[in-house]
Amino acid sequence: MEDRRKKNPLSVSLPFKTIRGLRSWLRNNEHGQALLKELGEQRCEKCKTAAEQAEQRRAVLIVVHPDNFLECFAALDVDVRIVALLKTDSQRGELLAEEFMEMGLPLRFAEVFYPRNRRAAGKIESRTPEQEEQVRWQLAMIRGLRER
Repeated sequence: MEDRRKKNPLSVSLPFKTIRGLRSWLRNNEHGQALLKELGEQRCEKCKTAAEQAEQRRAVLIVVHPDNFLECFAALDVDVRIVALLKTDSQRGELLAEEFMEMGLPLRFAEVFYPRNRRAAGKIESRTPEQEEQVRWQLAMIRGLRER
């Protein structure tokens, strides 16, 4: 029974009670190092799978200029259609505008116009270089406070 305990790192009593103790055990103990190695190998396999899946997906980049001009970049075998919804002032009007827009779409584009197919959404706010510099300065300050 004793030999079995030495071979299985999970059956060893763990000599730590704090996060700092856990870190030290993982780095300095042979069982901790074996556990880290095993977990790292498992994670690498998952990372490879995720990377392979990402490579199989087609990438599309949409650039919105400050004057709201849109540019769409994708591989040559990707078709893109840009549409603008009619402006309305009610939720019912928005639904009608979407229905109207969908009726004017070729079938292959209408088939992808479902919530489950939306990949990103957000509001566009243009910033000047000075505003961007201010945001980056604020982020640096926040990072500095976190490191304390």
